[in-house]
Amino acid sequence: MIRRAFDKLTQGRVPWVTLTVSLGALAVLLFGDQARELLIYDRGAIDGGQWWRLWTAHLVHADALHLFWNLSAFASLAGHYEIAPEGGRNRLLAMLAASSTLVGVGLYTLFPEWITYSGLSGVCYAPLIALLVLLGQRTGTAVFRWLVAGVVLKVGVELWVGGGLFEWFGSLQTATEVHALGLLVGAAAVLAWHSPRRTRSNQTVPDDLRSPLAGRV
Repeated sequence: MIRRAFDKLTQGRVPWVTLTVSLGALAVLLFGDQARELLIYDRGAIDGGQWWRLWTAHLVHADALHLFWNLSAFASLAGHYEIAPEGGRNRLLAMLAASSTLVGVGLYTLFPEWITYSGLSGVCYAPLIALLVLLGQRTGTAVFRWLVAGVVLKVGVELWVGGGLFEWFGSLQTATEVHALGLLVGAAAVLAWHSPRRTRSNQTVPDDLRSPLAGRV
């Protein structure tokens, strides 16, 4: 019964990439301060040659609450995109590789005021934008276009005011710049894979539905 329910929920596909990243973030938290200090984005350590922190910082979280909020968003967004026929594992992998790289390298090169950083929130914005566009295309309703506009507006306002609109983590400051970088990757994914023109070009008519007069003058 449980397996049937899971198969129905996932349409028979397991979001392995999403599960792997989620378990990695959980493992980092469970291993404690030693893992956190080794993997967190630390500008001084990166200057000293510890470049892996540009990518591993996304798996690091300050505490269980920080992990809960970020992982809830990531697992839902990335998992749904990974099992969606229009998305898939390879596209999600490409999106996560691009967003984690752009966030890490972008933070290091463009925003030197950030000395430390951790969390999945920036990476989450890429599948968020892509998934909202997919849902809009599936349903044909305008509500998802408004949601995309709302996300863009939220990030824009946060950049303008210099802080997150929703501060859930007490003393932790929201790195709004990484949200914007993740959003850019999501927008690029939409243009590359899910733009209306590309979506129409990928739609084909099955052979058994073609008219026998098709192609004749």
